Amino acid sequence: MNTHSVELDQDIAQSAVLIDNSGKEYKPLRWEGTAAGGHHREGVLSFSRLTSAPKSVELKIIGIADAVRTFTWQLDK
Repeated sequence: MNTHSVELDQDIAQSAVLIDNSGKEYKPLRWEGTAAGGHHREGVLSFSRLTSAPKSVELKIIGIADAVRTFTWQLDK
């Protein structure tokens, strides 16, 4: 993540949720990466195995500049 408008000081594991196309939500197990703070962060956000084979997933991260950041992936079968 990169920004020059706000500090990236949130707990990513507490700020993120993965949602499958049926609406089931998955909370992250952990964040392994750079610590909170600054304008640049990188790492791996880990989730438990999905209980179904979704057609798509959406990652939502809240609390960055009072906005919800949403990323969507279409998954091949």
